[in-house]
Amino acid sequence: MANVVLFVTPVLLATVAAPRPLPARAAGMGLSLRIEALQAAVTGLGRSCDSNDWLINTIGSLIGAILGWAAPRLAREPATAG
Repeated sequence: MANVVLFVTPVLLATVAAPRPLPARAAGMGLSLRIEALQAAVTGLGRSCDSNDWLINTIGSLIGAILGWAAPRLAREPATAG
């Protein structure tokens, strides 16, 4: 769960700041790939490279991009009385 949350917030904020979800999501995926490559290359970090971590981080990036795209649109919607 921490791997998902780690990427949701930065991608959400990047998408809201520059309302283009695809580049923000791609940046999140690329950063995750670099982190995993670093973990594979530098074994002394005490971390192991795991493709599942990359996948989970990518899912977090996707969630962040969707939320960042939807948040401004939902904020503009007028509230309706139920």
